[in-house]
Amino acid sequence: MKTPKLNSYKEREKRLLRKHVGLVSELKVLWNRKIPPLAASSIPWMVLQAAITDVTSYISSEVEEPLLAAVAKRSVRDLIGLQHLGVPQKYGHHRSFFAASCCLNLLKKYPWEEGEMNPGATALKRFWAAEMRCRNTNKRLRHYRQFDFSDRRPLTKRLRMHEIFHSAREKIQRWLGPVNPDTIFTSMRHGPGGCVGLKRPFTTPYYKFGEGDYTVSGGAYWHAVREIAKCDSWVRGLALERGLIDWGHNVSCIPGETKIRLVDQRMSIVDYNEVTFVLKDAKTHRCIAIEPRVNVALQLSVGAFFKECLKLAGCDLTNQTRNQELARIGSLVARDDDPRDPATLDEEMASDTMATELVRELLPSDWFELLNDLRSREGLLQKSVRVKWEKFSSMGNGFTFELESMIFYALAQAVSDISGQTEWFADTFGPAFKYAYVSVYGDDLIVPKGMSAHFIEVLKFCGFRSNLDKSFVEGPFRESCGKDYFDGEPVRSFLLTRKLERNRDLIHLRNGLKKMATHRGVNLDFTIQLVDSLLPPTLMKHLCGWTETDEDTYIWREPDQCHESRLVVYDIDHQSWLHPVMYETPVAHRGRLNWRYVQFLYAETGVKLPKADTSYVNRDELKNHLSQGGSAGDVIRSGITRPALRLAG
Repeated sequence: MKTPKLNSYKEREKRLLRKHVGLVSELKVLWNRKIPPLAASSIPWMVLQAAITDVTSYISSEVEEPLLAAVAKRSVRDLIGLQHLGVPQKYGHHRSFFAASCCLNLLKKYPWEEGEMNPGATALKRFWAAEMRCRNTNKRLRHYRQFDFSDRRPLTKRLRMHEIFHSAREKIQRWLGPVNPDTIFTSMRHGPGGCVGLKRPFTTPYYKFGEGDYTVSGGAYWHAVREIAKCDSWVRGLALERGLIDWGHNVSCIPGETKIRLVDQRMSIVDYNEVTFVLKDAKTHRCIAIEPRVNVALQLSVGAFFKECLKLAGCDLTNQTRNQELARIGSLVARDDDPRDPATLDEEMASDTMATELVRELLPSDWFELLNDLRSREGLLQKSVRVKWEKFSSMGNGFTFELESMIFYALAQAVSDISGQTEWFADTFGPAFKYAYVSVYGDDLIVPKGMSAHFIEVLKFCGFRSNLDKSFVEGPFRESCGKDYFDGEPVRSFLLTRKLERNRDLIHLRNGLKKMATHRGVNLDFTIQLVDSLLPPTLMKHLCGWTETDEDTYIWREPDQCHESRLVVYDIDHQSWLHPVMYETPVAHRGRLNWRYVQFLYAETGVKLPKADTSYVNRDELKNHLSQGGSAGDVIRSGITRPALRLAG
């Protein structure tokens, strides 16, 4: 008996898709087809009204009547104004709270058109408010450093700021150690987004290596030149471009001065970042800053270094499960009223209110100087207004997330030490767990309840403002890192954050509603049937699968319904059923050979190009490699994709 080939199912998949090529083509067109604008503007309100009907037996008239009135008027302002009805303290049971939040939060972050809410104007006001708060924080901390460093004034004495700053500073110094460029910049890489000089879709590594000048700030210039000149693969790309070497030559024949000159010729000094706003929710947009190209690569390397240091210190920024589990524990034990119980805190505009003087106060001087070199000190707002930053860094900077996490973590540990919480936990659980209920992930903070009031005041002194609507110290509800718990039960409702423009967006909405209904035990049959009626029958019948999902790759249906599709087959090699899955595949574009080569090496390492590249690839070998698809999407552009279909189990 012949042993079946391991890849035989791939061959059968190709034959099946060729056999039904007409159906596959139709599914691709339907999946990506636009919804008429008039219908697209009505669907969110129709879905919300259906959801209210489904959960009407669980919610009170106090919630139902204003919701129906907002839907009848189709008023975004009225709908967003009802968020106070979803305060957890108003509810005595997790089921009633979840039913109310299903309706109140469904369209909370929907990207409505600019209209009565005017989120753009609100975002601009918040931008200037954050800068003003940072300015005040800088003044306060300069005054503290010059005149009040020994806690002589009532506020700093009551908060014990001198001790807290001293303790936090020592912790950060211990975590980071001295500045050593040879270890800090080993993870230098390009980011996925835009940068000064390159905008979408030309933001993939190929274009960031090979197109235009390398924009960099004046402070980061020599760091950039030194690190790029160390990278032989990158230097070879520059040398080939200039015609200094041929493919048969090794880059080691190029003198060090020539390498530096090659890099210098591509550099363009840009002493600002570009301020822009992206969609956040119906109330406001989110402010981000687009950094110079090489600054991002250096910043991301520093961010990766910080991440490793924090992981050794007990703060894992690659995993949110610790915060989520502590939120669950906090909601379970909240009724015990123990000061050691976890409280969840959320900071408002945390990255936009991280003042320069706070970073100077807490970081060792050598680290502050390095980060100060790598950041942009001015911003360009609305393409004409130059802003001298009062904040240290903003969203868009490659190390902002890690830096703010480190500052919050150090301050939380320092307050825990001073308040006695550390001793309580060390006595109860042992010295290895002395910070058992202190956890940080960005601006999602968890601290013991007994120190939360003191910690909030310390953060206020440092320029941060706790969002009291999303901070939970008392009561049976906790929220952190995308998980909500009420008495230990998960009560996170589905939030529609994508604009309903295409059929694939309706699939995402349907799958999200079905997943929420399945896991939370709430009946949303009428709502799901409504969305089903809006989808083309061919999609409903043939683009379906039985595996749980909240994505838009296929319609999650019952197994017996899926078997009606001609694209559902049994794989004898793996002894399992396969169903169709739609996905986006990048569209390939031609590019220059030398930068294709550099991008290939970049993709192979995943982080930074190898410093010592002695095993170069010649022209014929590289062409052969690229023809076989070995460069993992060799010259692609951001967002330029086409739909494709495959079979999956």
